[in-house]
Amino acid sequence: MGIDGSLMVVHGFSSARESFLILIDPALGRKASTWNEAFIRLHGMLFARLQLDSFDDEVDSFLDCWDPSSVTSTQWAITTVTNISALYQYNRKDSRLKEALRQGRREKRETEHEESAPVEETTEADSILPPSQLQNDLQVDMANTERAPDQFANMPVGIRSDDREDVSLSKIVFEKAAFLGFTLLSETLNSGTTQDGPLISIHIWLVFLAYALRYQPVVRLLERKLLWQELAELLNDVKSIVDAEWDEILAINELDGPVLLEDPIIRGFDWSRKLFPRRWFQDIDPIEPIEETEESTEARKERILSLGIQLTRVASPLNCSDNRSVIVLNLRMTYSECLMH
Repeated sequence: MGIDGSLMVVHGFSSARESFLILIDPALGRKASTWNEAFIRLHGMLFARLQLDSFDDEVDSFLDCWDPSSVTSTQWAITTVTNISALYQYNRKDSRLKEALRQGRREKRETEHEESAPVEETTEADSILPPSQLQNDLQVDMANTERAPDQFANMPVGIRSDDREDVSLSKIVFEKAAFLGFTLLSETLNSGTTQDGPLISIHIWLVFLAYALRYQPVVRLLERKLLWQELAELLNDVKSIVDAEWDEILAINELDGPVLLEDPIIRGFDWSRKLFPRRWFQDIDPIEPIEETEESTEARKERILSLGIQLTRVASPLNCSDNRSVIVLNLRMTYSECLMH
């Protein structure tokens, strides 16, 4: 069974809220028996900001159910995208990541005097997660908002319209979201390089990080949480099995090669909107699944290496605030060893 597509919050936060609340209400009221159910329950807790005292224990329960061998490539992509959306706190007004991005954009404009550049301020209407084109494949039975009960069984009455700014609660929810996202990322980074699923997830994470870490407020927000050493080791492992020469990897300025399975899934995000060239998807049928091939597997590894290089450039150790800069430096030095081989 696929992960329910309603976890992928679409354009217009308010329009998706009711349907998602219908989905998560029963999940909050029962114990999960599969990793899919546990995953929905965890995001329900973050989305509704309920039962957070038991969140860490619920993550442990999720990991007990987590079986990477049973996860499809599409599910790897959607779980990753959903965990990133949790870092955005589902586009709430008091999202810490959104505020860090806004501050970073302001600082960048002030420093570089890019008066001609368009302002990238995020608004409520911006897409944190684009509409999913995979609902048929995932056999999603999206809840009909017309069937919404007058009162939810496991959530307070005001939950429908509750988007109040609560900075102290927002900090707690962000920490929980980061704990979930980076705990699963750690599991993924230690899954090896032989399976497509984990590499799909790592590719998506690197697209997000290469974008977000261009802004120093985001670096300060995430630097203590990121798995620099594990990421460096993964990049080295990927390089050891890639056929392409380093000159080819370093020369990548624009995407080339096949459209990957995860490309349509991450299309349209704030953090991926500049990734794809024009007409990248012109020959892709949104109804037909993209098949994995040896060519696509190799192209994904090359993209991971190219994004790893970008990451070493944007996450400068000179700009980090504490001893985590040593770990960032370790990422740069470890990965640089590959560049010389």
